[in-house]
Amino acid sequence: RLAGVPKEGQDEAVREIIEGCVLSGLENTKPPNMSNGQTRALTLALALIGRPKLVILNNPLIVNDPASKRKMIKTILDFTENSALLVTTGDVEVAELLSDKIAIMDEGKFIAIGSAGKIIQNHDMGYSVEIYVDLDAIQALAPTSYLSLKSAELIENIGEATRVLNTM
Repeated sequence: RLAGVPKEGQDEAVREIIEGCVLSGLENTKPPNMSNGQTRALTLALALIGRPKLVILNNPLIVNDPASKRKMIKTILDFTENSALLVTTGDVEVAELLSDKIAIMDEGKFIAIGSAGKIIQNHDMGYSVEIYVDLDAIQALAPTSYLSLKSAELIENIGEATRVLNTM
């Protein structure tokens, strides 16, 4: 019996969580015979099944495979739609995708609390993107892209390519 899942829906709930946590093919595998990543995925599945009202996850997505990570993020969002979710992570992407509000701690003290956008705005943070391009080829293919790249800061010329820094 699964708490929070009606008896007639249990098989479907188990199938859904197995697929969502990328555990297909491991249904009859015991945890000692699973890799560390598979064991973490199993722990995540156990935390989410039954769609509890409160879910606490500690670094839930230490996954090397980007496709599995995206699938597991979607599963977490789907299974916590009507839940309070508390996640600890050092992965900013995971924090932004899973959270409405983020708190950043430094040496045990909260130094910033709010949405990712507000934290970036209030703490003068931003994104920097380094792009290596052949400006002549870009101008020939897409003149409007060339114009926006011309406003970026030129870092260096590297043979045929140019390294630019575009700060947003």
